[in-house]
Amino acid sequence: MIWASALSALALMMGAGEGAAQESPPESTYGVYVDGEVRPRLEFRLHSNLGGEPDDLAITRRGDYDRISQRSRLGVTFEQEMWAARVALIAVSIWGRSGLTVSDEVGLSLYEGWAEMRPMEALSLKVGRFPISYGEGRVLSGSSWNQLPRTWDAVRMKLFPHATLRIDTFAGQYRDGGDSQVSGQPLAGDDYLIGTYGWYQVDQGLVRRADVYALHDWRQGGGAEGEVTERLSTVGARVVLSAGPVELEAEGAGQFGRACPVDVATESQCAGDRRDVRGYFYDTELSVDLPILSDFDVVVGHAFASGDDPGTAVDGNYRQLFGSTHSFHGKMDFVRRTNLREYRLGFDVSLGPVSLVERAHLLERVEGNAGIIGVEVDSLVAWGLYKGLTLDAGYGVFFPGEAATESGAPRGERPAHWVFMQLRGTFGSRP
Repeated sequence: MIWASALSALALMMGAGEGAAQESPPESTYGVYVDGEVRPRLEFRLHSNLGGEPDDLAITRRGDYDRISQRSRLGVTFEQEMWAARVALIAVSIWGRSGLTVSDEVGLSLYEGWAEMRPMEALSLKVGRFPISYGEGRVLSGSSWNQLPRTWDAVRMKLFPHATLRIDTFAGQYRDGGDSQVSGQPLAGDDYLIGTYGWYQVDQGLVRRADVYALHDWRQGGGAEGEVTERLSTVGARVVLSAGPVELEAEGAGQFGRACPVDVATESQCAGDRRDVRGYFYDTELSVDLPILSDFDVVVGHAFASGDDPGTAVDGNYRQLFGSTHSFHGKMDFVRRTNLREYRLGFDVSLGPVSLVERAHLLERVEGNAGIIGVEVDSLVAWGLYKGLTLDAGYGVFFPGEAATESGAPRGERPAHWVFMQLRGTFGSRP
């Protein structure tokens, strides 16, 4: 019924606007395409524990460090009129630590390995290993910032019933960067996802894009073999409105099902009997293009994700599935999208090959040790040195508040700092 409602809503949007969609049925191409990427990155963190225990922070599980990590990827795509196939290998390592990766588990792995059949112009079917990402990545993201990105063993059917409309239906098992068995135990620590994601998109008019989606995820615990710790259904929508220099993006989703209580120290382990889940989140962002310099956008945003009120019988925590918080709630990754209220303010500037992003985030905890988690300010710069070669750099500072730790335990008053620099080198092309 959830999927039927989502598809019905999309069908009502057909014909509501004119203009060619940016996402259209794949055109027929022929050939073999080779592409690749090399991305070394230096990161430095200072005082990221804020004087408290690492497992008692809002989300951060790591201490201070400085390291150079690298992601290398090489892919080959075969393209024909009725079918396509792709193989891509990825290698992630920490310089000076042979055989180890950012996750300390996978060195060289299969990131993509799929075949796609196209029996007709409006239909395609993909089977194999590939990333799954939609919208801006709040719910499903490929996690491209991570040196070890997300990928799935899945099957996906794409429908193009109209030039402005696309509907994807998929089912798959999550692979942490291509590692087939992270936990080392069959059925332990696995995630399975089925869902439908559809959207309407045009180049003109007030409503530029409208998405609806229905997802169902179930997770095996890391303890007893076959133990299901979460069964969650998530239904949501996203809309992008544009009028002159003003653009408004809004997304929200409700979540229901059964899950183990959230435990900060163990995360995926059951800390007690499963409870009914009733959670939700929303995120809105307003962007205004001002006539300053060549490209200057002021950005204002507000987000909320429900937390659990211990006085109620149900678990009110919204549980983030496979989305990104790094792109929205601070580059230093101090928070997850649950039990959170956030306000953001910033601007984006482009000056030829150089772009600058400035963001300030006020982060608050809603339930439990409620209050201000902290204020984070991020500065990012990207410089296009040459075709296929970009230099990125950034600095973040986090000023902790009274709710910086989950339990309210004493923590230091000094701010945390984060600095990074990376070089992105890409070559080749993909159809």
